[in-house]
Amino acid sequence: MKLKEFEKELANYPEICKIHRSYLLNTTYIENVKGNAQGYKIKLKNCDEQVPVSRNYLALFNDKMNL
Repeated sequence: MKLKEFEKELANYPEICKIHRSYLLNTTYIENVKGNAQGYKIKLKNCDEQVPVSRNYLALFNDKMNL
């Protein structure tokens, strides 16, 4: 399944948002957000990796998180 199709399937779940052309994020698992106007890095609960928020999705992410 392509990410676009998966995103449509999850459209009814408000906690899911697209943060990068390659990432969908469940916002309930966010532990920490760091970054600036060039993009953010998100630390997720129970995960050592950080997930990027690209510049193209900053406004959408900020609206979703009320930042």
